[in-house]
Amino acid sequence: MTQTRLYYYIILLFLFLISSCGSAKKTIREFEELPQWIKQKPQNDLTYFGVGKSVKTGFPDSYIKAAEKEALSDLAEHISVKINTNSLLYQFDIDNQKSDFYMNKQKIQSSNFLEGYTVSKIYENEQYYWNLIEISKNKYEEIRKRRKRKTLEKSHEYYIAAQEKKEEKDFYNATLYFVKSIETLKPYWGDNTLFSSNNGETIDLTIENINEIHLLFKNIRIEKNKNSINTKRGDLLDKNTCIAILNHSIYGYLEHFPYAVTASFTLGTSKNVFSQKGGKLMIPELEVTSNYKKESLDIIVDGQEILKRMTSDLILRKILNNSIPKPIVSSFQIDISQPLIDIRFTKNEKSLSIQKQKVINYFSQKGIELPSKKSDPCYKLEITVTQSGLNSYFLETKLLAPTKQQLYSKARTVTIDPFVYNTEEKIIQSLYNTIKRKELMSVIEILE
Repeated sequence: MTQTRLYYYIILLFLFLISSCGSAKKTIREFEELPQWIKQKPQNDLTYFGVGKSVKTGFPDSYIKAAEKEALSDLAEHISVKINTNSLLYQFDIDNQKSDFYMNKQKIQSSNFLEGYTVSKIYENEQYYWNLIEISKNKYEEIRKRRKRKTLEKSHEYYIAAQEKKEEKDFYNATLYFVKSIETLKPYWGDNTLFSSNNGETIDLTIENINEIHLLFKNIRIEKNKNSINTKRGDLLDKNTCIAILNHSIYGYLEHFPYAVTASFTLGTSKNVFSQKGGKLMIPELEVTSNYKKESLDIIVDGQEILKRMTSDLILRKILNNSIPKPIVSSFQIDISQPLIDIRFTKNEKSLSIQKQKVINYFSQKGIELPSKKSDPCYKLEITVTQSGLNSYFLETKLLAPTKQQLYSKARTVTIDPFVYNTEEKIIQSLYNTIKRKELMSVIEILE
């Protein structure tokens, strides 16, 4: 039985070897039948070549286009290896220190300049389809130079528009056009970007645009009109107050230029605030809700944040951020006048006096103090506690403005559980908790 099984396996092995030899011979024969240009891509000094291959599945249009796409990619790689990948060094003087940045030359992508090619040869068998595309090096250079010239012309148009905006003292839009000018040059970053205009002037557009942006942000100054701002708690900062002037050591006043405002009493940041005529920096209309007598407000001109909003290109952001100084910050003190309150209880038991001190402490934690002098204008809080039944109390709360105007009035009856609150001290504590929860929070909302 064992010997029979052995013979069986030997026969299977023999059949497999015969089949493998047949497949190998077929593969060799198919390879030998392939044209030479598929086996080895053509090379010469006058032409760029690309070979593409695709599986013959679906409609012919589909696999023919797939092969052509692969051939274009191969052609682009053939072109790119002919181009040097050296770097250009840009140097900037930032905060009195030298800052260097290298821009590497980019390899040519299949979508760049690949027009004017021809499909010179095709071949197919039962499984695959091949094509050979080519373009003469002279024709490629002509197309590349024509495209580059158009790109430089467009970039120069943006550069001229930026200079015109500078003349109009619209430095924000001038910067925007400088950024657009650089962005337009992206296919040639690191390449020679010299441009000669019709009047014979020759400039390097990449360097000139970056230098213009650097020059602008390097020389911005915030000149204070005042060091502090006076306001009352709960008031809005006066949006008509000019607290500083945005100036430039070369260009003078910077009008319609963005800045941000942050305040220690709010988590938000005012963005997209623009300087006004004469470079005036105005306070945004922020509500002052702080419990403290002093807060701070910062005016910030952040070049990196401004440029970030002008382009979504991450590489360009990195280039530009390396060419400008750190954000400029100018701080101001805000002096806040906190409300004063005079607290009166109509019932004067010792235990109630203890609760009165708790009320005073509660307001103090909110930044609201007692008046130091009788003549100080202040709010008046009157709390009346009257026992109206065996286990019930009548509570009345009134708040008067410094002008004697009644701002708040509330009366309520509170029933006390004698089994839970079985001492006068516990009863008074319960009444205080009710007053704090029901009345004092409402009073605080009015004072703020």
